[in-house]
Amino acid sequence: MTQETDQVLSPIDYEPDLTLFGRVKRRCVSNIAIAPICAPERSIITFGFDDFPKSAADNGADVLESIGAKAIFYACSGLAGRENLTGEQFVDTDMLALVRAGHEIGAHTHTHRDCAHMPTETALEDIARNLDELRQMGLKTPARHFAYPYGETTLALKRALKDRFVTARGIRAGLNRTRADRMHLRAMELTPDTATTKRAIDAIEQAANAPSWLHIFTHDIRNNPSPYGTTRQELKKIAKTARSSGILIATPGEAEKYFGSRLDA
Repeated sequence: MTQETDQVLSPIDYEPDLTLFGRVKRRCVSNIAIAPICAPERSIITFGFDDFPKSAADNGADVLESIGAKAIFYACSGLAGRENLTGEQFVDTDMLALVRAGHEIGAHTHTHRDCAHMPTETALEDIARNLDELRQMGLKTPARHFAYPYGETTLALKRALKDRFVTARGIRAGLNRTRADRMHLRAMELTPDTATTKRAIDAIEQAANAPSWLHIFTHDIRNNPSPYGTTRQELKKIAKTARSSGILIATPGEAEKYFGSRLDA
């Protein structure tokens, strides 16, 4: 493994490219669908936790279970057992307990580096290392769904992952309907800003009116969350809204069957 894929980052280490070129590049990569989907047979809401902190495994899972739902936890093996801005990170026992409870484990990369700034082969090595280390930690079923660290990727990487994962999720806001890219799904992020709670609730209302796949994600779930997390109270508010909407709440693995043969348009 190269030195480049040994350096493990956390959210606090990252500075996105905010230049005009960087913004245009991100928008172009996001807008070009490598694997467009048709709308699901019915609307679906998926809750996800990125990296994932222990507070997500504890508080996040508990909130979803309180409404009879499960979530996906995108695991970054390089952060396991560490502590960063989002708090203590998961360890193997957290991951295995989630699996036993019926939650799904998804994949990140090992280093949590920006995939848009890595050669494709380096990114693939990083992803493969993550999957291998999760297996060594006891994950018996390989992750079928992936999330890009920071939501960043390239067209080449999206193409390379098309046959490796069923879906790959980004962080650009939006619902996934016909022609959405299963290799760069849109999502609603929850942060301490209560405007993100309102935005997610508005998205649930939109999904109730037209078949959509809505992903809602965050990181830590604490009383004083990081800039990348939210509180238990806010998550519970959204979870209850999702349940009362009548929309199916499902992990990506559970959601696959509702697309039938239409996961690729």
